[in-house]
Amino acid sequence: PARALKGMIAQESQFWSAASGPYERGLGHVTSDGVDMLLIWNVDYYLQVCQTMYQEQACAGGYASLPEESQRMLRKAVLDKLGGPEELDVLAAMLLASASQTGQMVANLSRQEPMYTTSYTDMWKLSIANYHAGAGCTAEAITHAIENKQPITWDAAAAQLSPQCQQAQMYIEKVFDAAP
Repeated sequence: PARALKGMIAQESQFWSAASGPYERGLGHVTSDGVDMLLIWNVDYYLQVCQTMYQEQACAGGYASLPEESQRMLRKAVLDKLGGPEELDVLAAMLLASASQTGQMVANLSRQEPMYTTSYTDMWKLSIANYHAGAGCTAEAITHAIENKQPITWDAAAAQLSPQCQQAQMYIEKVFDAAP
């Protein structure tokens, strides 16, 4: 959703594209790990980028099957789009990739499709937490909700995050406060 993307940009960069560190770029403070997530979990975007650089056959096996040098070149191609006219498209594609990864986590951990276990809003909150804090923290949040026999809601999941993952809770609050 556009409001979620706006809230993420507000939290990551306050709409100022200067990086806060040597490993983060653009309005979304994108990292190489974030680009890996994008290219693994957003297959359409991966194919779009890959097929502009390599033959269709080379891209057919997916990002993870490419040689490390080819993966590095694809990451660079995506990172080079940051700060340019395609930056918002990259960030939207990353958010969609995060939602795909999070949806698979929910399905794997709950053994049910996300539409049967969580709400639309909670799914986006979990997906944005995944973007910010990573898959380990997101899986931990989902697992806690399931273990406590609670519905998979962001509030139920986030309430029991480990100390190293608790920053995700404040991040989600700020993202949704910034984009009412």
